[in-house]
Amino acid sequence: MFKRLQALLWSRKEILLANKQTSIMLIFPLMFAGIYSFIFKDMLDSNKMIFTMILPMLTAMIGYLLPILIAEEVEKNNQRSLLMAGVKYEEYIFSNLVIPFMAVLIYLLSLPFMLRVSIENWTTYLLVNIVTTIVVFILYTAIALLCDTQAKASMAAMPIMMVNLLLPIAGMTSESISEIADYTYMGAFSQWRETRSDYALTDKTFFILLIWLVISVLVAGVVIRRKKVIE
Repeated sequence: MFKRLQALLWSRKEILLANKQTSIMLIFPLMFAGIYSFIFKDMLDSNKMIFTMILPMLTAMIGYLLPILIAEEVEKNNQRSLLMAGVKYEEYIFSNLVIPFMAVLIYLLSLPFMLRVSIENWTTYLLVNIVTTIVVFILYTAIALLCDTQAKASMAAMPIMMVNLLLPIAGMTSESISEIADYTYMGAFSQWRETRSDYALTDKTFFILLIWLVISVLVAGVVIRRKKVIE
């Protein structure tokens, strides 16, 4: 099992390096951070604003690699070849999640220092953003497994990206949208962004986020079982 995972991780790395169009998505948040820092350089406390603008991009843009790359392998029958060679679906999915997840984790740890933003409660900050990332990545993966072409996967995954990027912003402009956002997987992030150090893991939005985690795992499980039957 360990050798299979090691080989799978190596192949994921090679695919990313070979596909420049998708691998550049790993550095999109960094590029936007630089662009926003230049645009808002004269604004007071601009770093805090840029920080909260970049955070939703991490899961949205880096996670968007998953439907593209997985669907590409389905389209080229590479996924079927791996499964017929003895690779389990769980191992295949895990190997696809590792590199994007590690990229998000590096950003979460480094962005506060890069943008000189103070994080009062690192535990809350990391838990909210990591659980949100896991939920989004699982949903992206489930969509990818349901699609047989890159074009279909890219279109089907677009609503998730839009929710990540636009819902937190829309929630700031409308109280009704903010209330709706609380019941989505972005609700905990939106509340954390508003309250920062005062945000508690006992807040209802974090419990809702955990419910979304369970739902996403169940959905992925159903999709995997369906794929196994088809195979």
